[in-house]
Amino acid sequence: EIDFFYAELVLNARLEESVTHTDLVRQGFLSVIPRYAQHRAQSELSPLCYLLTMNEIEGRICGSPDIDLQLLKEKTVYKGAKKSSDVVRWFWNVMEGLSERDRQRFIQFAWARSRLPHDMATNGSIRMQLNFTKSSDKALPKAQTCFFLVDMPMYSSEEIMREKLTLALLCDEINS
Repeated sequence: EIDFFYAELVLNARLEESVTHTDLVRQGFLSVIPRYAQHRAQSELSPLCYLLTMNEIEGRICGSPDIDLQLLKEKTVYKGAKKSSDVVRWFWNVMEGLSERDRQRFIQFAWARSRLPHDMATNGSIRMQLNFTKSSDKALPKAQTCFFLVDMPMYSSEEIMREKLTLALLCDEINS
């Protein structure tokens, strides 16, 4: 009888051990998936949720794997250079020339995540900051990922910027 009692206790403990973690995952899920109106229980999913595909759910939770450069451009603020300056134009030319994977690496380098959030277009607090700094052509770009901030040297040409940014992304990939 003691063995049966012990086995039942172990079984109950195993069944309950992940409840806290599962509840945290559920709360995170509910923070990005539509819920019923406020007068309903906060834990009830909207019927709209059941119409979402797995890719749509992934997009809401993780963001799109496709980096929307036009959106990123619109959500970028500049320091040390004007939006119309050559170095800013070169930067966006370099970004447009990158593969999708390298664009994801850039976002990872700049922000410590490889995707832009699904609500970036409507979220006024999300902005990338490009700080153009007076440095030599030997310097590499640096990032402050907590602030989505990139310190970009004012290179003397677009080709040097491409070379140094590509090298920085490669070094970041190696360090990850």
